[in-house]
Amino acid sequence: MADIILRTAGSIASANATVKGSPLTNFEVDNNFSNINIVVDSLSNVFSTTTGQATITGNLLPATANTFDLGSPALPFRDLYLDGNSVHLGGLVLSSVGGNIALDGTQVLSATGGAVPADASIDAAKLATNAVTSDKIAAGAVSATKLAATSGSGNVVLDTAATLTNIQLTDGNVTSPAITFGSDTNTGIFRDGADNLVITTGGVARANINSSGFFEANFKDKVIALGDSGTSQTIDLSLGTAFTTNLTGDCTFTISNAQIGSSFVLQVTNDGTPGRSIALAGGTNFRFPFGAQGRSTGANEIDIWYFTTFDGGTNWIVAIPVKSAATL
Repeated sequence: MADIILRTAGSIASANATVKGSPLTNFEVDNNFSNINIVVDSLSNVFSTTTGQATITGNLLPATANTFDLGSPALPFRDLYLDGNSVHLGGLVLSSVGGNIALDGTQVLSATGGAVPADASIDAAKLATNAVTSDKIAAGAVSATKLAATSGSGNVVLDTAATLTNIQLTDGNVTSPAITFGSDTNTGIFRDGADNLVITTGGVARANINSSGFFEANFKDKVIALGDSGTSQTIDLSLGTAFTTNLTGDCTFTISNAQIGSSFVLQVTNDGTPGRSIALAGGTNFRFPFGAQGRSTGANEIDIWYFTTFDGGTNWIVAIPVKSAATL
């Protein structure tokens, strides 16, 4: 049988229907074919095929909801053009807001990859609890190279209701501490061995809390051997709080890097020439018991000097509790 074209209900022109080349004079559907239902009602008002494509002038609706598909995996449509602003996917509305892609009216993605959505467009209220978890992010999916450098002011706050167990850092070292600052990278806190926490400034360790729980200022303190004094010598308190020197000339000792409450000990050993003098600098006043140094000046004699300042180095209290000691 050739194609049968129905123009309008109840009207069939024989010129439009042929069987083996002969005109079809009648069209009948036997009522025994109960599964056949033919309804023809001015189809030309809905579809037009004059250009090789169907033109719809009314709504296209399925006879039954959630039953039929538009296309298939094997026979998909190529492109879908929509002039309206919303696509309804179940209970979700995908639309365009301000040139960006939006879900339920809230901007979430840039349509062009240009300007990002406004600040706070994605916040905690828009992420369900546990919506983003480690098992939903592939290993390496988020890395330093995939995060643009950020700057600005404000705080990073972990809510008290958060379930974060801990934050783990590398140990760091004295010149590159694990916790540091963008404008001062050699100042901060690092771990120096088991259960040992160290505070460093300027790349120099200043204090630590050791595994026994003791706080030690300048934990790198050791006896700083200044060697032969010559005529001038600097006592740098950033290096420690215990110093030794061999007095080999009339010497001026200059104290540097003092802090409020600084104290240090200086051991002076005279060389074989008696009567050498000592002057003190780096402060305004040096006060001795009884108003004088009272030090030893004999050849090869040893004195122990104690220094303390309560104002950061302007005024010093100096005592020589051990003097004229042949041996220590």
